[in-house]
Formats: sequence, structure tokens, C-alpha cells
Amino acid sequence: MKKILSSAVLFAAVFGATNVIADDNVNLILEPQVGYYSDYMFRGQKLFDGASIQPDATFAADFDEAGILSTNVWAHIAADDNGNADNNEVDYKIDYSIDVLD
Repeated sequence: MKKILSSAVLFAAVFGATNVIADDNVNLILEPQVGYYSDYMFRGQKLFDGASIQPDATFAADFDEAGILSTNVWAHIAADDNGNADNNEVDYKIDYSIDVLD
């Protein structure tokens, strides 16, 4: 558990939000984040009673007029559950958006 936390914090501290220009028409964006919370709540329900670490990373490609394609990985890691993986969660998301009315 300490190894996962250390790696997530180090990753977020080193990379932060990064923009990389791939070419004139594509802007690549990387946004890692790490949060530490006393309880894991979702829509008013307490899903885990205890401290948790919630790393999050988004990678997006902005294609100007053609829209934005992004992918995101979010996780809940129980910080004080003695390594019990039953309380951990990982969610994945892929998103495409485009402006239709400009």
C-alpha cells in the first residue's frame, strides 16, 4: 500500500498538468491528480468508513474543429484497511466531445 501511495504522489508531483503540442492541429493534455479523504462518500452514501486515496489521471487529445477525445482512470484505494483489496475500486472512462453550434 505504501508503495502505491508513494508512486501516485510522486507521479502527480513530477508531471502535474502537462500540455504537449504534437503538431499544429493536435494538443495533447495529461492531468494526473491524487486526493486523500477521511471517508469515501458517493451520492450521500458512505461506501467506505476510513481514510482513502483517490488517484485520477486524464489524457486528452484536442483536435481543434474535429473535437476532443479523452480517457480517464480513477481509483479508490483504502488507506487504512490493511491491504484488503475488496474495498478498492477502479473506474475507466472514454469521452468524445465536439461543438456542433459555433
